[in-house]
Amino acid sequence: MSKAKMRLVLVGAGHSHLMVLQYFSQKPIAGLQLTVISLSNYIPYSGMIPGLIAGHYSWQQCHIHLANLCHRAQAKLIIGDIDYIDSAEHSVSGPGIPPIAYDWLSLNTGSKNQLDTIAGASDQGLASKPIEQFLPAWQQKITEIQHCRNSYKIAVVGGGAASVELLLAIQQRLQTLPKQVTVSLSLVTAAKNPLPQYNPANSQLIKKELQRHTIKLYVNSCASKAHHHGLDLADGSSIAANCVIWATQAGGPLWLKNTTVNCDEQGFVHVNQFLQSSSHPNIFAAGDMIHFSEQALPKSGVYAVRAGQALAKNLHRVIRNKALTPYQPQRYFLNILSLGNKRALAQWGIFSAAGSWVWYWKSWLDRRFVNKLNKKD
Repeated sequence: MSKAKMRLVLVGAGHSHLMVLQYFSQKPIAGLQLTVISLSNYIPYSGMIPGLIAGHYSWQQCHIHLANLCHRAQAKLIIGDIDYIDSAEHSVSGPGIPPIAYDWLSLNTGSKNQLDTIAGASDQGLASKPIEQFLPAWQQKITEIQHCRNSYKIAVVGGGAASVELLLAIQQRLQTLPKQVTVSLSLVTAAKNPLPQYNPANSQLIKKELQRHTIKLYVNSCASKAHHHGLDLADGSSIAANCVIWATQAGGPLWLKNTTVNCDEQGFVHVNQFLQSSSHPNIFAAGDMIHFSEQALPKSGVYAVRAGQALAKNLHRVIRNKALTPYQPQRYFLNILSLGNKRALAQWGIFSAAGSWVWYWKSWLDRRFVNKLNKKD
């Protein structure tokens, strides 16, 4: 391949692209111009964020130093936002970023909570995704709670693993605050039970965990409107809340709708078995922002990391004009859910276990992963 076809641009620094950078640091391609565009130089590792919110980890322990990883991969790092792909001219651009040409483009910017169906949701409360925006906003809420002299109510809307982890992490963090204010927590879900994607036994375990912490559970409760006083539900009832946190279904970046890249109704990039755009062969994507044509995939960091390994190999191969290899998602994956108080629930297929040992095992795995990416030459 000629050197004119040697420009690879990575938009976003999600978990999949971190795997790409690690792979290219170990297997560099001579003459390749590798560029990474990210909103931040420090990338939060999603697996450790509940522990950060709970107070078990420091900020530094949970973040990956992107500039260091780019240096190892001989990649140029640009801090900024991309909001347009010119597929005809093969370039990307964004606010303050002039067009950057590419021969091969990969997208891994993550997802955002879909709030369009809930009136006022975009203006009220905190969206749990993207994490980079949620963390400082939540820290401001902690300050607000500390200065509150009355009762304070927090409602988390969701019901999946992310909402449960977040809620139990918040409950743990609140235990460390001065007892001058009473904080009540609630989980609001449209499902019949929390964790509908887990087996029934683990769903019941989470119910008991919420009860143990006096967290109120609203099931079959679909939020229809958000306002200064809390939430209105579809059945006409209301839930009072000083703070609403949205941990609802995620969707793809809105700006992709203004491009020619093929996306599904939720805004996820439609990719084939090679993690290659169904509409543009020189565009790839992975992580939470994709619709995988072969099967539905969970929006999980575990899948993002595994997909990132496959993405890295195919990007490496396509640049060298080699045949691509299909991405084969694992049938089962180890799903470990933090329970806030240095306990965790693990599920793999039909098998599950819970306890403090699960949390320490998960913590060891997470810290090893982050430390490996943060290692210096």
